[in-house]
This record gives sequence, C-alpha cells and structure tokens, in this order.
Amino acid sequence: MDKSLAAIRALKQVSDMHLVAFKPSPAMTRFVDDDRKRIILRAANRVGKTRHAAFKLAMEMVQRPGLR
Repeated sequence: MDKSLAAIRALKQVSDMHLVAFKPSPAMTRFVDDDRKRIILRAANRVGKTRHAAFKLAMEMVQRPGLR
C-alpha cells in the first residue's frame, strides 16, 4: 500500500511540473484563458487542440478538486 501511495505522489509531482512548464501557443491563448463552461474550438489539423484542451482540463481539476 505504501508503494502505491508513493507512486501516486511521484506521479502528481511530475504532472504538476508539466502543468507549470506548459506554455500555450499564441493562437490558443484565448482558448486556454476562457472561463466559459462550454467552448467550441475549430482549427486546422495538428495545431495543438487536444494538447491545449488537456491542459485546460488538468488545470480545472487542480484548481477545483472534487469537481465532477
């Protein structure tokens, strides 16, 4: 049980570093900073839509723990 708890803590530290190091691209800054509940995002292929949406979701989860 202690090993799994240590693994979870280590994973959290790594994920926190990725959140701190992430720099949104200039084109996606408005999307990342938008605080509306629903957002429609249209963009060309391979511009980082998934990566930026994942960052936005991860930040929401870190800032509001217990949110479903």
